[in-house]
Amino acid sequence: CDLHDRALAHSVGNQMSGLINFLKFIIQMFYNRQRELVLRKCIGSDIKGLFALLFAEIFWMLSVAFLLSWILFKEENVQAADTSVPAADASVQTAAGSVKTEEGHTVYCPIKGEVIELKDVKDETFAGEVLGKGAAILPSEGKVYAPFAGKIETLFDTKHAIGIAGGDGMEVLIHIGINTVELGGKFYEAHVKEGEEVRAGQLLITFDKEQIQDAGYDITTPVIVTNTFDYEEVSMLKTGQADVLDKIIAVR
Repeated sequence: CDLHDRALAHSVGNQMSGLINFLKFIIQMFYNRQRELVLRKCIGSDIKGLFALLFAEIFWMLSVAFLLSWILFKEENVQAADTSVPAADASVQTAAGSVKTEEGHTVYCPIKGEVIELKDVKDETFAGEVLGKGAAILPSEGKVYAPFAGKIETLFDTKHAIGIAGGDGMEVLIHIGINTVELGGKFYEAHVKEGEEVRAGQLLITFDKEQIQDAGYDITTPVIVTNTFDYEEVSMLKTGQADVLDKIIAVR
């Protein structure tokens, strides 16, 4: 009902604005025509004709000024009514504006441990930033949490890697261990599924880091912004020991 009323008010406002502009045009034409008639009648006449011309000019100027002032006053009221935004709509517009002017995004630490640079990862694919820029973590515990609110886009059957996309379009891959796909899912347990919406800090995966290490695998965990090229800059915010949800990567 509110949307219908606003649409109707908007339509009426547009029609009134058009009518007002048309009236302005008619008045201006009428004024110019009367002025032309007076000029034709009085030019070349004696002093009385000149006074008549002056009187006519003043009369028409005052008349037109009054009419235009009245019309403009009405027009301002129509425009004010037409452009007013209900409180709910204004809040939506403000929220939309904040998204557009946001300076950057943050990836929070998904695992408690030591944050290191990608170049120090013992794997050419990650160290060479082939999949994108980011950071890596040497886990001190076997729990992976969501690094921001978003949607689980990819969850490997082997549960050794998970991809999450934020509402702002940022995509992050968390790859738990190096070459751990070879474990076939052993020592990993997923607590979410593909397509699920998650909140920042929600538990995603648990893994037995000791068992994985005993099996001969490196548990270094790269955290990669896979759509790096969509942004101007992806940089690390922290190295060394970090707790879950500490800021570790800035995306701009």
